[in-house]
Amino acid sequence: VEFDTVTFCAGMSACEKGGAWHVALQLFSIMAERRINSNIVASNAAIAACAKGGMWERALHILRVIVQKKEEPTTVTLGAVICACEKGRQWDTGLHFLRMMPRSGMQLDRITFNTGISACGKGGKWEWALQIVGSIVWSRTNSDVITCGSAISACE
Repeated sequence: VEFDTVTFCAGMSACEKGGAWHVALQLFSIMAERRINSNIVASNAAIAACAKGGMWERALHILRVIVQKKEEPTTVTLGAVICACEKGRQWDTGLHFLRMMPRSGMQLDRITFNTGISACGKGGKWEWALQIVGSIVWSRTNSDVITCGSAISACE
């Protein structure tokens, strides 16, 4: 088996989804050690693993590396960073990225909105959660049960 970017991305994604986020991050480190070209998909998989482990500082580090390499972060990238910040109890940092996304020309999706609402709720920012709900309506993004549940929890 040839170990290339695709192989490592598949392994990291499987580890992250299986709850072995620490192994996914080890694979990402091995990619760098072996000088295997990392792309935005690999970086996104590593940031998603950081989110599972609440490792917001590592997620931000990977984001900085993406920017230094002159790659464009995607909605998936920043959504995963926001999630990592939420899990790491860094709600203000996560919300900073949420607010930055539209200014950068990124289209927010339902998952990113939901993550932002949840971060607001956990950070005690119910007013901001309601503003995000308003943004969902304004952007004509379809909400779901998670959106409604997160908004209700944020207001409790």
